[in-house]
Amino acid sequence: MASNASEIKGSSIHLIAQMTALPGKEETILKHLKNVQDNALSDNEPGCNRYDVLRYGDSFAVIENYSTTKDVDIHMASEQFQAFAKELEGLAVPGTFILKFFGDA
Repeated sequence: MASNASEIKGSSIHLIAQMTALPGKEETILKHLKNVQDNALSDNEPGCNRYDVLRYGDSFAVIENYSTTKDVDIHMASEQFQAFAKELEGLAVPGTFILKFFGDA
């Protein structure tokens, strides 16, 4: 596991993001994640191979896969991701946002 995409060596980069919504913010998080997902799986991000949004109650996880570190950078610079990142502090329980990077085994 790595703390950023540039540490991953191999044929692709896998990300797992997790967070817990503040009370009443679940649908706002879901809306943001679906917007990010729609963009990630479009022609705007051809290097995004997977973007799954998972939910159980107030807990969310996102499983992502990218071809290169440049593709991760493109994703994180997208308008949709930036809009979510800007609001995340007011949406998630403090300390529950976790982002992990993995390479192929």
